[in-house]
Amino acid sequence: MTESRSSGAATSPLNGDTVLGCLGFAFAGFAWWQLADLPLFEGFRVGAGYMPRLVLGCLVLVSAGLLLRGLMRGGEAIGRPALRPLVMVCLALGLFALLMERAGLAPASFVAVLVCTAAAHDVRPVRSLVLAVAITAAGLLLFVELLGLPVKVWP
Repeated sequence: MTESRSSGAATSPLNGDTVLGCLGFAFAGFAWWQLADLPLFEGFRVGAGYMPRLVLGCLVLVSAGLLLRGLMRGGEAIGRPALRPLVMVCLALGLFALLMERAGLAPASFVAVLVCTAAAHDVRPVRSLVLAVAITAAGLLLFVELLGLPVKVWP
């Protein structure tokens, strides 16, 4: 048969590509079902359901490609998920949601980025602070200055 491309590791049909392809199909099917009430066309005009269905069609094509590639080529089997990054990112999202209304965009994004950087195993405090300041500044520039959104910046 074919030889494994990864340094001696066995290939598995249950790899990242096949799982992602199946998830893409599942999401597209659920979204298509949710779009059932939106019209595709309204007379000679494009309806509200046209663009979402077009995007979902592209998602189905990409998912089919991923699924076929995963089944035909195989790949390294999926290991156990790392819990620390999952927990830290969920915690960061929750903190951002809580702090955004009470403290404003600047403190909320700063804290969220710091918590997200703690998800890595090799956390470097100075690098985390620089990243948090840079992303907070970019968010303020984009949402407050360029887009002019009326968001609370500071408490």
